[in-house]
Amino acid sequence: DPILSVDAKYRSMLITRSEVIRNANNGAVENYKKNGIKQVKWIAALSERTCSQCLAKNGEILNIEEAHNQIPLHSNCRCAWSGITALD
Repeated sequence: DPILSVDAKYRSMLITRSEVIRNANNGAVENYKKNGIKQVKWIAALSERTCSQCLAKNGEILNIEEAHNQIPLHSNCRCAWSGITALD
């Protein structure tokens, strides 16, 4: 994968986006736990910008206890968790 450098003026935006993704996904995991969801699926935002790490994780299923703080995988990561229900 290419190494992306970030201009200093965009660094705060990168950090903010990454932390928003972290908090949103950790909040989703907590909400899934409260609602009896036992497993989650890694969903990568697929595009030409998707890194090989996220592409490899796409579709991976984890027990809910393992999911906390797994996403973001890297700065500016666009991945998310999807809860798996008995109907999935």
